[in-house]
Amino acid sequence: MQLHLYNTWHIQAPLETVWATVVNQQAWPKWWKVVKEVDLLSKGIHYGEKGYKTKTRLQGFIPYSVTFSTEVIVVKPLTYSKGIIRGDLLGNDLWQFSQKRTNTTVSYTLDITPTVPWMNTFSLFVKPILFFSHQIFMHEGEKGLSQFLQTEHIAHKK
Repeated sequence: MQLHLYNTWHIQAPLETVWATVVNQQAWPKWWKVVKEVDLLSKGIHYGEKGYKTKTRLQGFIPYSVTFSTEVIVVKPLTYSKGIIRGDLLGNDLWQFSQKRTNTTVSYTLDITPTVPWMNTFSLFVKPILFFSHQIFMHEGEKGLSQFLQTEHIAHKK
């Protein structure tokens, strides 16, 4: 089972501030409530740099946590960061950043395959749950980031 997930955040804050907060994965549990813990796996490499590697544990509304590592493989500061994901999920992610006036847009693309056997065995049922969970995770992230940066949450236009 493969999943392609995409989300966009709209944050009323300067690009530099949003970039520094999002690429600092170790600080995610402070503002992103579904992120339960993030451990640094790469020593001597700062967040936002190629080679930065973390281990993350997420838990949402279902009583099951997902653990994976992410390693930054390509980065262009203030523009994008691409990583490889390994663990309960296998694939890659891409964070993209842009600014228009005082608003920053953050686009997140996630291409993954779950590696947990039961998820693949029951993929017909699990896939919509993972999709729905991801939407909630990302909504909570956008809301949490806005609150953490003490800025107004920008409503999405449909």
